[in-house]
Amino acid sequence: FETFAVVNDDYCDCEDGSDEPGTAACAGLPSSSLKEFSCNWEKGEGPFVHLSTVNDGLCDCCAGQDEWGSDTQCPDRCDELAAAAAKSASQAMEGSKVRQGYVSRALHLQSSRFKDRDGGPDGVFLAAAEDGCLKLNDVDFEFEVCLFDRVTQRDLKSGRKFKLGQGGEWATSLWENGQHRTDDTKLIMNHGDFCAPAHKSREVEIDFECSATPALISVQETQVCSYTARM
Repeated sequence: FETFAVVNDDYCDCEDGSDEPGTAACAGLPSSSLKEFSCNWEKGEGPFVHLSTVNDGLCDCCAGQDEWGSDTQCPDRCDELAAAAAKSASQAMEGSKVRQGYVSRALHLQSSRFKDRDGGPDGVFLAAAEDGCLKLNDVDFEFEVCLFDRVTQRDLKSGRKFKLGQGGEWATSLWENGQHRTDDTKLIMNHGDFCAPAHKSREVEIDFECSATPALISVQETQVCSYTARM
């Protein structure tokens, strides 16, 4: 072309759309060589967003580079997001070190205290169980979770105590091939004290989240006498 003005003029001059790296003009071309918009398209670097999001009034790139031709004012959040990504990476590294320590301890526990107990991947939850019980106080109750042993609830006003579950078996989920597979993020502790309103024993599903520090985050009664705990 005789002039650079045809680049990013929102019109497809090239058959493959290569003259529109910064617009969505050629997004629908079957022969387009451009599948995504580069938020740093001057350097040809990512992150990348779909071409259809260019100048759609929504800020998809961290500094709004995708809205160069719209009236949308996008704040520059690149430093904020970069800092969050760095923090997440640091937490992941710290968690990896803690997990490795759990793996080393689990080797011994699988042949002693927790023999024949499925402690999840590499037996790491056995080491978490050996570290002791975790407690959580809310306004009315104190909850205590002792992995593979018991979960209790104590009324802080009356002092009455209930066993919500005991033991522990991993939940299963149905995969696309029709098979049930173990879900190592959910531990079911059932056979708690009998619950008259529900006509069954109490039970707890413990949902695990990644963290370098063990903690009982929350306990909720999701159905009558059926509880969900986050650890």
